[in-house]
Amino acid sequence: MMTISSILPDLKRLMDAAVAEDIGAGDITTLGCVPENALMTAHLVARSPLVVAGLPWLQVLFAHVGADVTVRVDIQDGSMVDAGTSLAVFKGSARDILTYERIALNLLYVSCGIATTTRRYVNALQGYHTQLMDTRKTWPALRAVSKYAAHLGGAVNHRRGLYDGIMIKDNHRGFLQDVPATVAKLRQNHPHLPLIYECDTMDDIKTALAAGVDHLLLDNMSPEALRVAVAFVDQRATTEASGGIILETLGAYAQAGVDYISTSAITMNPQAVDLGLDQG
Repeated sequence: MMTISSILPDLKRLMDAAVAEDIGAGDITTLGCVPENALMTAHLVARSPLVVAGLPWLQVLFAHVGADVTVRVDIQDGSMVDAGTSLAVFKGSARDILTYERIALNLLYVSCGIATTTRRYVNALQGYHTQLMDTRKTWPALRAVSKYAAHLGGAVNHRRGLYDGIMIKDNHRGFLQDVPATVAKLRQNHPHLPLIYECDTMDDIKTALAAGVDHLLLDNMSPEALRVAVAFVDQRATTEASGGIILETLGAYAQAGVDYISTSAITMNPQAVDLGLDQG
């Protein structure tokens, strides 16, 4: 499960990159227009309905860059809010608020968009046994932000990277001469990591079950094929459906009875949200 503390190093690296990209040698316009000692109060406002994700990052951002700004967060992360809701209040140096405003908003556009999209998917699964999972398909350098937001939206976090989970995919299978021996060795060397085996056919499923795999990724199967596969597995392993699943097709896949549906749509194509910083 992703938490603010667990992604803090990633956040700070991301913020450093964002500062270098957006501000460079300095905010020429603000430095030329705003007196050095000017103070400002600004309200961060949701201009569209959204799931809040990442508000505590605002405090991290301004502290990390050494800005003379205090941030009061008014809404808890994970909350669904209506348009017009005030989310946070910034007080302090007008120069600092205006200089770092775009970085702050851009981070929240990403995180709130992912959380809002994820919540739509999770709500669509209400009444089904199936839970939603995220994937490793995230925009480069935004993995931690994306998975934190997906968690707040209600998704189960899949492995964070190649180092904290084992997934034997189709491209790996081509190199395997003895699947049971490989699975046994991986379990012995990494006993605390989940082990997932990607299956494209019923033969793949039979091979994985015979090897003692307990999590099957059923890839690019139709809902009808999934229904047959789930019945065959008969709870001998956890089942996960993946591959091109979007909101409009979610119900058909859930009806097949899989334990999880994983989709990159929530992190790679999130719903747009609107936020604004209003002075006063």
